[in-house]
Amino acid sequence: MKPEVTHGWDAETPEAREPKTLLCQKDVMRAMTVEQRWRVAEMLYWSARNLKAATLCSLHPDWTSAEVESAVRRSFSRVER
Repeated sequence: MKPEVTHGWDAETPEAREPKTLLCQKDVMRAMTVEQRWRVAEMLYWSARNLKAATLCSLHPDWTSAEVESAVRRSFSRVER
């Protein structure tokens, strides 16, 4: 008999649709101050911009750094709010 594989999901709880790691992340975020959460959000924002720039550099090796930065700026300025 094979052991049941849950892949981090706990079907016994009301949060059955959320992975256990997400629940832990929520607890950590709730314990942070507003300033700490703001710093995390800012780090995520800049990480996303850097990842976008790296992706564009790999897709368009002929682009200059100014062209890459311009494309990143356009991409992030179109984000729906």
